[in-house]
Amino acid sequence: MHTPPLPEDFWTTPKIRVSLLRGNPAPTLRAARKALGWRQKHMAEQLGIGQGTLSHVETGARQLPAESAQSVLDRMIRILAIPADLAEGLLRLGTVQSGGPAAPAEEDESVDRRSMLHLGVMAVLPAGIPTEHEQRLAVPHHRVRTVGTDEVQAVERITAVLRHMAFRAGGGNMAHDAYAHYALARGRLALPASPKAHDRLRLAVAAAAHTAAWAAYDAADYPTARTLWADAEELVRGVHHPRGADLAVTIAVGRAHEALHQNDPGQALVLVETAAHETRQVSTEATLAHLAAHRAWCHAALGNADAVDRAWEQALRHLDAGEPDEWTRHLDTAEIAGMTGHCHLLLSRQTSGLPRRDRLHHANTARLHLGRAVDAYPDAYGRARTVNSLGLTEAQLHCGDPAAIETGLTATAAVLELGAPRVRRRLHDLRAATTGRTAVPHIAYLRLRLDTALTTTVPQ
Repeated sequence: MHTPPLPEDFWTTPKIRVSLLRGNPAPTLRAARKALGWRQKHMAEQLGIGQGTLSHVETGARQLPAESAQSVLDRMIRILAIPADLAEGLLRLGTVQSGGPAAPAEEDESVDRRSMLHLGVMAVLPAGIPTEHEQRLAVPHHRVRTVGTDEVQAVERITAVLRHMAFRAGGGNMAHDAYAHYALARGRLALPASPKAHDRLRLAVAAAAHTAAWAAYDAADYPTARTLWADAEELVRGVHHPRGADLAVTIAVGRAHEALHQNDPGQALVLVETAAHETRQVSTEATLAHLAAHRAWCHAALGNADAVDRAWEQALRHLDAGEPDEWTRHLDTAEIAGMTGHCHLLLSRQTSGLPRRDRLHHANTARLHLGRAVDAYPDAYGRARTVNSLGLTEAQLHCGDPAAIETGLTATAAVLELGAPRVRRRLHDLRAATTGRTAVPHIAYLRLRLDTALTTTVPQ
């Protein structure tokens, strides 16, 4: 029997995506059955199980019978046409419930004999990932005897490429890729490994979860981002690895970044200060710098100018004392200039507690730092340049700089071209900065362009 297609947005629902990634079929079975208008009896017949079994599985009261789990999940994937990047969790569940990994593949196992599902998952990963790492992770879990250094390095390398792409072009452009990679990497945790390899793998999978969370956050998929950050925190907890504390702090900084974006600087500061308790075990100065820079950002949003200065002094001191690592490599000259500029821009918005002269001082400081950031980012980092250009425009408006019009028009056009939801939200901040200034014709025109951009539908 041909199954009618599910609604177009069914597989993008956060609850469905996260439950499948975790290997939990219950929410999908229940939601898909209702969306298709099927009774439990009909769905059970399609899956080859009894109605009572399906009822227990849907409510979470019971798992699928071990002897039939793999075949039932295979039918579920086929009948519902579950996308490859989401089906990975179900395959992992089926392998575990069926009694663990099967016999390993022979050394000369060819690409043609690999699971087509795994190849489908790997097909969504973007160009730039070395072929040997793709092939290493594309081998299905049940064909891997033990997890060794090669598998761990493959996870680390692909995560590094995805993290670099997210910073360069925006996480929203590769959120599904990062999600699929995390699903594959997490599946390796169920396989045998030496204690040392398992700790390193757990750390690598936690980093993959953090990268996927950041990408989801950048795509404005906040529920999925929070769930993935919770996964990353759970994975890194208890890892006996020299870099475990560094990643724990990095994850907390990511969550603080999201809280700041959601206009909750108090919660962001709580996350930063809680992470500070991990710093006794942190192994790199760059991680401490990253934490201090976000502490400065929190205080800027709260209007604490003196605390901002102290935090930045601390951040720069740590940066001078050590080299960035794989999780803080983005803290280059352009990024530091941009973060410093945005801190001063936030202080320039404080209409209570700071005299106008001080606000103008912060606006001018923001203008200088954000201008340096825009100039320092190479062409390949168009997204970062656009974000800083929007802040630069606002600072220029506060300072009465006529260059604000050209900067703002160029940045607004770039936002529409990027189509990134989180960047697009910054247009509201820039529009607010034009309030009370529209008597100037050029500023009135910029506001008109901003209004047009905010009502224009762009592809997500």
